[in-house]
Amino acid sequence: MAGTDIGWGKVFIASRREKVTDSQFTEHFDLLLATGIRRGDSYSICSGRPAHWAANELVERFLQSKCDSILFIDSDAQIEGDTLGQLRDLEEGWAYDVLQAFYVRRGWPPEAIWMHRQADGEYKNVAVLQEVTLPVDAVGLHFCLIRRKVFETLVGPDWFYYPRRTDAKAHRKSEDVAFCEDVLAAGFKIGSTSKVRTGHYSVIPTGWESHHEWLK
Repeated sequence: MAGTDIGWGKVFIASRREKVTDSQFTEHFDLLLATGIRRGDSYSICSGRPAHWAANELVERFLQSKCDSILFIDSDAQIEGDTLGQLRDLEEGWAYDVLQAFYVRRGWPPEAIWMHRQADGEYKNVAVLQEVTLPVDAVGLHFCLIRRKVFETLVGPDWFYYPRRTDAKAHRKSEDVAFCEDVLAAGFKIGSTSKVRTGHYSVIPTGWESHHEWLK
């Protein structure tokens, strides 16, 4: 299975809200809804739930809609009104079934969330030096497009979950990494792009520029 060459279709914008949401995020999310959506798009917000519960609930709402893809946006993402437009219009991204915009971990150092799985099963975030769109082994849900067929293929309703502690490494995996392992096992393609960038609110927003400052 693989992505198509016809884009992402109608997008269901799904926002998981933390207990405390930065006011700047709310302003930019509203701007995205006001200026960055297209005919047939929809949106939903889930608040006050654990991260994986919120993600699963938003997927269920998405599958009840007529949308073709879901865009997850975490409520600590620094975005602009046209960020969705940039990601959905990136033609080289259409080859993937899951596509993540560039972002860095919250806090310091601003390490890129660009994950490759090592031979021992651990994940390593690599340095991102250029504007590229490439396959990766896992992504986060910070600002991420996923096609409907992924959720229709995988067994729900617990698409997102924390792995049981069957070994010393399993409990260290996040709900999005566990999901990505299932996605790859089902034959889908996961990608990341540094051509579309978001920040990550912590004490200060960090992103592409601070990542490269740290590398220097």
